Amino acid sequence: MSSQVDQFVDLLQKYPSNGSVSNPWAHWDRDFDTDKHAPSHRSNHLRAYLNARLNTAEALLIAEAPGYQGAKFSGIPMTCERTLMGHRRGVSRGDVFDETIERQRTSHPKASSKQAVILKGFCEPTAAYVWGHMANRPGLSKKIVLWNIFGFHPHKTTSTLTNRPPKDKEIGSDSNRHVLEAFLPLFPDQPILAIGRKSGKYLKGWGPRHELSFARHPAYGGGAEFRNDFDEFMKRVGLLA
Repeated sequence: MSSQVDQFVDLLQKYPSNGSVSNPWAHWDRDFDTDKHAPSHRSNHLRAYLNARLNTAEALLIAEAPGYQGAKFSGIPMTCERTLMGHRRGVSRGDVFDETIERQRTSHPKASSKQAVILKGFCEPTAAYVWGHMANRPGLSKKIVLWNIFGFHPHKTTSTLTNRPPKDKEIGSDSNRHVLEAFLPLFPDQPILAIGRKSGKYLKGWGPRHELSFARHPAYGGGAEFRNDFDEFMKRVGLLA
């Protein structure tokens, strides 16, 4: 295990939740988490995920913000509980991190009335696109690290089981920028694929010392364009023939 990863997760845990932003690695959601240990489980998932890629990562995919069907409960960006727990077709538990490392579902089965969610946890559309497309190339997921320009889950104040775009002032705040600037040195030489216009705008403006490319976000009908942009990027950086 890397002390750098531990320090990064410790930093994440210091970010306070409020009425419109939740910190999955520190905030216990009394309404929808399994129990008060849920943030600790999510922190362990993130540690295992990042540690598994410290020596294998060759590219970063950075999107906008964690969603309630994804990192809110899995603890890993663009990764939902079904992917984490091995319930996604074509994706094994070991594709996320070592199968021998313990993982826990953190969403309460009563968080949804949908039978599939009750039985297997939440399924995120973005996770389905990203992991589903990586699954077509065996071993590729171990060479890619997923993250977001805004590190925490922005939601509508009425319910944490909602998503909203992060505000410009939230993304540009010192505390959020501090998180991104702590994340990037974990993978200092890897090129970045910015997913979505907002991610691309801010990464370009901040000028990280990484090769930067851009992709359409797969949501709202952008799946085909995302897959094309993803493949072009992977070919450009030598991960696809």
